[in-house]
Amino acid sequence: MKKLRKTQANKLDEFIEDHLLPHKEFRKQVNEAIDIICTFLKERCFRCAPHRVQVSKVVKGGSSGKGTTLKDLSDADLVVFLTNFTSFQENFKHRVRFIKEIRRQLEACQEEETFEVEFKVQKRRRRRLCALSFVLRSPQFCQGVKSDVLPTFDALAKHSQPQGQVTEDYKPDPQIYVQLIQECEKLGKEGEFSPCFTELQRAFLKGRPAKLKSLIRLVKHWHLVLVLKHQDLCIYWKKYYDFENPTIRQVLRGQLAKRRPVILDQADPTGNMAGEEPQRWQLLAQEVRVCLRYSCCKNLDGTPVSTWDVPVTPPDS
Repeated sequence: MKKLRKTQANKLDEFIEDHLLPHKEFRKQVNEAIDIICTFLKERCFRCAPHRVQVSKVVKGGSSGKGTTLKDLSDADLVVFLTNFTSFQENFKHRVRFIKEIRRQLEACQEEETFEVEFKVQKRRRRRLCALSFVLRSPQFCQGVKSDVLPTFDALAKHSQPQGQVTEDYKPDPQIYVQLIQECEKLGKEGEFSPCFTELQRAFLKGRPAKLKSLIRLVKHWHLVLVLKHQDLCIYWKKYYDFENPTIRQVLRGQLAKRRPVILDQADPTGNMAGEEPQRWQLLAQEVRVCLRYSCCKNLDGTPVSTWDVPVTPPDS
């Protein structure tokens, strides 16, 4: 933070390059470690399971999957798509059983020294009860790599491209979101099935300029002016879902009518990534006011750098 505080606005690109972008060697080591786990999950994990289990694919999410890893710091969601799950409801009912099996098999392989990396299972986090959380460790890593393994229903399987690929220009059938909304309403859990749309979340960033990923890294390192207006913050995208379908339209209207801030998951209209604790945003805004005094937020003549011009658009009617 001290280095960012003294960095001038015209030197931000250089700051990102020197202090936020991970070294190629680190990225390589992290990817190799994650690939070891991914291969195990796809090819070996359920080989001796008491019931037949088929993994259709394992997709890397988190900062590693999206290409927004910070220097010497990485996290990876390993989303395990199981053909055993044929609906959101089955995913919700049976995922704990699969999580226990994955943990049992991983720990058995570690005892046999099958892996070149070590991992330590973490306590379940409140927001990740649907995942097996662990930290990958290796002598090559400066810090551990946080990972969550999530057994998941492949909601896009029947509607995706050949060989199950989700391309950048792919748009889901609205009926997928109708089913999602119905299940979330039954359970009373918005955003419960966000991992099902990991491939869309990755594709959303894939075609974006490199500067956007640099901005994401900078925001992860510290947050900017938009936070001060959190009482008015309402962000959503219409790349994968929109207001045309009546069921989706009703949910979107309800989401956008909620107390601010509202930041909808770009691939899951039931998920508000801003959370429901406005007091945390108030504390963050206090810190941002301090941050705005830094050199990186001022021009050479001392005037404030122009803020991000975010267009304000009323919700579709």
